[in-house]
Amino acid sequence: VVEQHGEGAGKRHVSSKFPTANQLQPQAMPQLRRQTCEAVREGQVRVLDLCAGAGGWHVAATRCGWNVVLSVDISSSVQKYHGINHGTPFLVGGLQKPEDVDRICNLAPPGLEVITASPPCTPFSSAGVHRKGDPRAQVAVACARVACKLLPLAFVLENTSHFCTSAANPVWNTTIQPMLIAAGYTTTVVKSCLSRLGIPSSRKRVFCIATRHTPPPELAISHQELRRKPRMALSEWIGALHYRSHPCRSSPGIFDSTRGPCPASRTSSLTRIDEATYRPRHGDSAPLHQSRELTRDERLRLAGMPDWHTWPDEEERCLDPECCARNGTPRFSLAGVMSGNICAPAQAEYVLRRLGLTVERVESPFDKARAYRMGTIGDKVIPDLALRWHSRLGHPGITKLKEAMREQPDTTEKPSTAEIDALGFCRTCARSKQHKGPHGRKQTVRERARFQNALLHVDTCFRRYPDSSGNTMTMLCLDDFSRWATAEHYSSRKKQPFQRMLKRIEGRVQAQSRHCHEALTVPGMQNGRPPLCFRTDGEGSILSTENVDRLLSKREPIDIDQTTPGAHGHNGVVERAHRTLIQITRSLMAAVAWPIDLWDHAYKHALYLYNRLPCAANANNASPYFILHQKPPDWSRVRTFGCTCYVYVDHVHRKDKSKLNPSGERRVYIGQPPSGAGWLVYNPKTKRVSRAYSCTFE
Repeated sequence: VVEQHGEGAGKRHVSSKFPTANQLQPQAMPQLRRQTCEAVREGQVRVLDLCAGAGGWHVAATRCGWNVVLSVDISSSVQKYHGINHGTPFLVGGLQKPEDVDRICNLAPPGLEVITASPPCTPFSSAGVHRKGDPRAQVAVACARVACKLLPLAFVLENTSHFCTSAANPVWNTTIQPMLIAAGYTTTVVKSCLSRLGIPSSRKRVFCIATRHTPPPELAISHQELRRKPRMALSEWIGALHYRSHPCRSSPGIFDSTRGPCPASRTSSLTRIDEATYRPRHGDSAPLHQSRELTRDERLRLAGMPDWHTWPDEEERCLDPECCARNGTPRFSLAGVMSGNICAPAQAEYVLRRLGLTVERVESPFDKARAYRMGTIGDKVIPDLALRWHSRLGHPGITKLKEAMREQPDTTEKPSTAEIDALGFCRTCARSKQHKGPHGRKQTVRERARFQNALLHVDTCFRRYPDSSGNTMTMLCLDDFSRWATAEHYSSRKKQPFQRMLKRIEGRVQAQSRHCHEALTVPGMQNGRPPLCFRTDGEGSILSTENVDRLLSKREPIDIDQTTPGAHGHNGVVERAHRTLIQITRSLMAAVAWPIDLWDHAYKHALYLYNRLPCAANANNASPYFILHQKPPDWSRVRTFGCTCYVYVDHVHRKDKSKLNPSGERRVYIGQPPSGAGWLVYNPKTKRVSRAYSCTFE
């Protein structure tokens, strides 16, 4: 009797010494049948696992809350580890032998719900010999015959991605699918890649599903969506390096971990490359001496089995004459055979949860987008005590580590203060805590501009949703003297759209200055002030040679003050204005559930409010409007953004062009016009903006 491991460990103890097909005597059959029935709890989905191997289907079914009543495999070598890992009934038998098939059907409980199968993939794999009429291809047919005899609710067959399209052994199209359809099943074929399920292995598999009920649409839709997810690179587990993988035919043998997932595990994957005989192959990412072999633990983890799974020892070989020792000589390690011929639990669970059967609604670690980083360092093997605690506590700083150790009792094995101070350079800290350097806090405070348009802070941003005119780019221009904000939308960074937009900015800021207090009271300033300098953080379109020449050739030349590219804090005036404007816009839209495709109307009103609200950067928190006009803004005509209003419509624009028609029509208030009286209103029917002078607000 051995303790059961994994999910449900400790709940019960099950004997791992189940009789094999060769050992079954007539008196032993009722005992095994009784064990298969007693292992099932009431109301639980029962599963028969054919070609079980290492037990990938078993792990997936257990995660779904199902119970595997019987596992069958031709290899007697895996029986020992099936009992250690799963502790459920296991039968050694060949599906191509009629007597073994009869035993399987007799042992299966009546009314079985699910049958899973992972027949040999060598006759269909792109790495195989493609021998026409390969007898191993008939194992898949035998699995389907068992399903047609027992008639479960669902039958799921897993194999390589070329299983359904194999020309040498087209058993799916010619035999299996017609057989299942004739038995009353509905067939569905889906594909998945393990690297899109959080394990960086390019194990591409096809799942042929037959159900007696109509499969839920989620089954096909979810796999279509899965194909659009990015593949996980091996570097997310082991870091950036060049690694070796035993080559197959003309494939390379050295790979870059940052370029994609690891090649799928095969029987020979645990075989090390012989450095003395290896010759460079087409596609190798680096020379042999610049690469390393993946450790055995790294290879086995890529098979996708849980951490609690027990694998055979490195020296243990597959001794079954029906499997790998057909000539009496074992060729491959048993761990390589089990990991190379496995149904990955992540892919299997992704299918089982979408069959339309009852499952436990628990979050599975295999459904996560990314798996955790592969651990290659043991905790207690770190020799330095200070470094060990530094790693345990998530790489804290020296001061924080000292404080943490000071709080621990003296009975705890902990480093001394001197040992912590002696910690050297930590590469993990350098990689994970890197950030932009601090901006100078003691630098000389830059003097503010002394008059309007002397210095304009400019910056551009991209909007995912275009505005009502189809523009996706916005340039914000902020006057350093008053903090008055001006925005212009344009279509792209290309030369012509950008130049047109910049000319509008130049004209708009000068035209706006004509209405300010200075232009109205100071003689000779009636034409306003043109812009004299643009401050940018490296906008390529502004710094282009043609644009610089144009700015300098104006009657009032415009200078350009460039900050360090990427250092957003150096251009922090306009960056902070960006943030404030977005916050105001977001608030306006959220308050009335404003459609996102009409965001530009809310943005324009936010700009109007920003220029009239108190600004902390100005003296006495004065608003930009007060700085320029020397009077407070008039809020009497401002209403709640998005509110309902009724506007007067002249009789020539009414429905029947009659004075007897209603004179008021419903509109939506979206802000104030740039100048003059009235309100800006939006017509939801015509999707047009108009200016109204006679409105009644609810």
